[in-house]
Amino acid sequence: MASSNYPDNLNGWLKANEDFQKEFSSKDMGSMPGVPQRLAMILTCIDCRLNPYDAMGLKTGEYHIFRNAGGRVTPDAIRSFSMTQKLMGTKEIYVMHHTMCGVEGRTDAEVAALYEGDAAAEAKEMVWHTCDSAVGSVKDDVELLMKTKLIAPGTSVGGLVYHVETGAVTMVVEPQVHA
Repeated sequence: MASSNYPDNLNGWLKANEDFQKEFSSKDMGSMPGVPQRLAMILTCIDCRLNPYDAMGLKTGEYHIFRNAGGRVTPDAIRSFSMTQKLMGTKEIYVMHHTMCGVEGRTDAEVAALYEGDAAAEAKEMVWHTCDSAVGSVKDDVELLMKTKLIAPGTSVGGLVYHVETGAVTMVVEPQVHA
């Protein structure tokens, strides 16, 4: 499936997928339900240094993992949390930010200023969800989740920080029950 017309990254992924398919049936993922076995969801950053599966000992099929820049609670994250609750019965939500994040220590105005031409006006209107610190943004995001009516009552919501320097995960907001 690889092609000389494709970028190197895509060709590498397609080749790796060919190898993955050879062992796929033994992993039995095809018959695995889409419902996370542990009925929990983790929101985290897209940062390539953060692998929640390795850092938290997670296995495929156990949890839903939602990633965006900064691991921030956005309208789309709330939509995804709400849907997984309504459609799949998710009962726990955890926000996990990390140290040394690219959005940390920046402002939305600074990010918007990176854009030029036609993109500049749209960038100025965008909420970029920058933050001052991982600890502060976890607290803010858990608070947002606790306030929204779209998260089901009885949901456990907590917040963590992953330390890219050491691999440690620390609790920032102990799990609390959404009213």
